[in-house]
Parts: sequence; structure tokens; C-alpha cells
Amino acid sequence: MEKVKIGLIGLSDTAIENHIKPLLKLDGVFLSGGYDTDLEAFSRVEQETGLKLQVFGDVTDLVRASDALIISTPADDHGINLFGCLIHRKHVLCQPPLCKKSEIDNLKDTFSLANSAKLQISTYYPRRFDPLYVWLKQQLSNLTKKYGKAVSLNTDFSYPEKRASKKNNLLGKYYDQDADYLNFLFGGGIQQTVYKIENSGTHYEIAGKREDGICFRFQGSCALGEEKPYENVELRLERATVYLYCGLDADKGFIMEHATAEMLPIKLNTEIYSEEVIAQQINQNFVDAIRGEAPCYINWKELLQNYCY
Repeated sequence: MEKVKIGLIGLSDTAIENHIKPLLKLDGVFLSGGYDTDLEAFSRVEQETGLKLQVFGDVTDLVRASDALIISTPADDHGINLFGCLIHRKHVLCQPPLCKKSEIDNLKDTFSLANSAKLQISTYYPRRFDPLYVWLKQQLSNLTKKYGKAVSLNTDFSYPEKRASKKNNLLGKYYDQDADYLNFLFGGGIQQTVYKIENSGTHYEIAGKREDGICFRFQGSCALGEEKPYENVELRLERATVYLYCGLDADKGFIMEHATAEMLPIKLNTEIYSEEVIAQQINQNFVDAIRGEAPCYINWKELLQNYCY
């Protein structure tokens, strides 16, 4: 089996944890090299993984030497990096967000051409693989049949201080994952009205309403010391509200039927959340999609829905 040659544009901590470590565990993959303006990043890669990655001083040379690229550069550079990979007919997995609003029209045309060339375009949306959120997606049809249509989705994704935004923009760091899960759960292609309420390095909050009538509210904080709290998901239906709590020890769930206000526990039986397992699944899916052994877990039209906030 010929190995898929994957190059890395940007060697941040995200690239190391979310991509390099998982890819080193996969058969049939060769890491063709890396590009980063900070040459010390190559030393960090070697210290963290033992991999002596080939240094490319020109990103175009890296693209040409690879079958596929993973983009983990600063967010402002994603659009131009993604465009460069696709015009060279390379598969690409780009960390979100994909681009700026001003770049979206050019990227739409490029995505269409890439789709015709059967190029795989992916990103890193871990909530599509998180056992709790997968459970809610699978159970949505049963829940709506029993309790009526969905009215709103509220989430609270709070994190330790170490995940605070260095650019004073926590919304830009997490909103694309919120927006993707909203569309994943209820279906995409729906017009949304969105209101930004709060955005700083340690707090964010955003609210809005879809054209189908479903309201949403996302919020998060990175001002919690070193603790890893539970993430809260509240799905309100016409006749009941589902409360889900995701943590490292175990997931918990309750349903409150509006007629009685009684909190009934849900037997979830979900796997324990693991960042490492999810990273492995996303990278495996990218490689399998390139080989034609599995569909990409997200299509390019879904990607463009959440290109930026």
C-alpha cells in the first residue's frame, strides 16, 4: 500500500496534539515535512514526538512534496493557505475557521473545483465525535416524537484558564464548533439571525434564531483556574427539556417533563470522552477519505456554513 504523504503547514501545539501524534499511530501515512516561520517549532515537535520533521523554507515546496496538507497556522492565514493547497490539487484538513468573510466568495469557487477533482476537504470539529453529542444526535428523532419539536438549544462550554484566547477573542476560538453542532443536530442550510453579546479573551456569548424557529444561545468562559468543569447542553422541546452534562469522569443526563416539572435521569451509557481518541478518529477519517475507504465526515457545503463568525 502506497503511503499518503502529509505535510504540515504550521507547527503549533494544536498541530502536535491534534495531528502529528495521531498521524504517527496510523499505518500508510508518511509525514513529508513541515513549514513554520518559527524554526524552533521543529525542535518542539522532536521533543514532543521524537519525530525529526523535514524543514521546508517555502510553503509551496511543501505543498508540491505532499499528497495532503494539514493547516494549523494562525487563523488570519487559513484562507490563503487553504486556497494555495486547493489550487495545487491537494487534499487538505484545515483547523477552523476556514477563512475571513472577505475571502469566502473566492473560496466557494475553489471548493467547487476541488469537489469536481474529488479532493477531500476536512476540518477539526470534535463535537461530532464526542459520545454525548453523538448520543443526542441519534436520539433527537425519538425525543421529538415523544415531546414535540425542538424549540431551543443552549450550551455552556467553559474551560480552564489555559484555554483563554491570547488575541482577546474567545468567540473566534470556539464559535465555529458551536455553529457546526447546531447545524449537525438540526440540519444545515437554514438562514440564521445572530447577535454577538460578549467577546473577550476569557468570556464569550452569542445568541440567535434560525429561520425554522429554533433559538440558540452559546456561551463559555476561560476563567476557571485549572479545573475542568462539566459542559452543559440544554435542549428545550415543546413538552420537555433535556439537560446533558459532559465531563471527564462520566456524562449525565436528565429530562424534565413540563407537565410535572419532575427531573428524570437518563441512562446514557456513553463512552468516556477522550481528546486523544477523537483526534485519532478525525485524522483516521481524513486518511480513509483520501484513500476512498470512507466518506469525509463533513462535506464542503457544511464547512462553508461555518467559515467564520
